[in-house]
Amino acid sequence: MRKETGVELHPAESLVRSALHLAEERCRSLGFESYWQRFCEHTFEDVSYATLGVRHGMRPARAASQVRIARRLFRAALRHELRREQKSGEAFEGAIQGLVRSLDHDPGSFEDLAGDRVCLLLAMGLEQPSQPLDLLVGRLIEPDGSAWLSEVLRYGPTATFGPPRRTLVQGTADIRELLAIKEMCKTYFQVAPRSSDRLAALVGYFLTVAAALSHYGELITRQSARKLDEAFWDLTSALPDPWSELASSAVERLAECAGGRTVSNEQLRHRGPGE
Repeated sequence: MRKETGVELHPAESLVRSALHLAEERCRSLGFESYWQRFCEHTFEDVSYATLGVRHGMRPARAASQVRIARRLFRAALRHELRREQKSGEAFEGAIQGLVRSLDHDPGSFEDLAGDRVCLLLAMGLEQPSQPLDLLVGRLIEPDGSAWLSEVLRYGPTATFGPPRRTLVQGTADIRELLAIKEMCKTYFQVAPRSSDRLAALVGYFLTVAAALSHYGELITRQSARKLDEAFWDLTSALPDPWSELASSAVERLAECAGGRTVSNEQLRHRGPGE
């Protein structure tokens, strides 16, 4: 890639600029234009999540989740562009590390990206989505993410007591039923043979926990409030409605749960019907 002046750009900037363009187009196609804006403000202007929240009228945690979504899309775009340009079977990590090292020895010419930003963006390509939640969010923001979600909810444990939109979103499932669905999702996640099946169980797990919080103010998991808060914010940004609204409602109710009180099957046995 060259500037209009004919000066050749550094290969690292050429790669990063192509990936930025691809990721921006992907965000636009998914309706995530605002997410991309937050990502650029945070990455290129060093705008903190707190300032993003004030600037755009949202909680800092919501701004952070939107930046994470756009960051995931950029990471995927960077790896796509690197795969397209590679002429050998060199691993992604080695290729990216080689480009970073080349910046030290051959500064080259940078058009509108400073060398340190190029390094920062290249480093994002080295990040691996190792946590199940990262993989789930990545699946949800795929072009067919909404169709996949509808399919796995329709035929998974979440449909045990009726259509998930009725039992989870409208709240027709009682707390015992929600606890049972959560346990089934948890078991299925542990024994599922395929990654796609585990992700299906995981999204059912989180949406069931969200339903218990949203409709009953009950916490039916022992996961920490901090981890749940981050998970629900990410899901709020990645899920389509009405599931996004359910996750958002769960965030609000999570803050109201006194001391992270958890409801178990044993406690439910000592309650009367309807309690």
